[in-house]
Amino acid sequence: MKYLFFTIAFYWLVACQTPQPSSDSKPVSISNKGVNIVYDDTKTGDTALVFVHGWCINRGYWKDQVDFFKNRYRVVSVDLPGFGDSDKPIAAAYDASFFADAMIPATTSSAQ
Repeated sequence: MKYLFFTIAFYWLVACQTPQPSSDSKPVSISNKGVNIVYDDTKTGDTALVFVHGWCINRGYWKDQVDFFKNRYRVVSVDLPGFGDSDKPIAAAYDASFFADAMIPATTSSAQ
């Protein structure tokens, strides 16, 4: 049982390594209801691709995709609240509506 615990802990730590975002774009920070949301935007191309990470990662997870698509599309990769460089509010309800609300200013700001 002890070995199972250490095996699971090891794989969890490996899976939760923090990938670094693409170095081609400068991070942008925008505030939504007092929470800073950080995203990268290549600002080139007519069609935008928006990449949103899942649990235990950040916008750096999409680095290879950003590098692949950046010459043909505008690529936006977002750090959701609580992850990466975005704020991590303690009192927030980290549910689907909270994350959806966080995406609104990041995507509408990127559209300009």
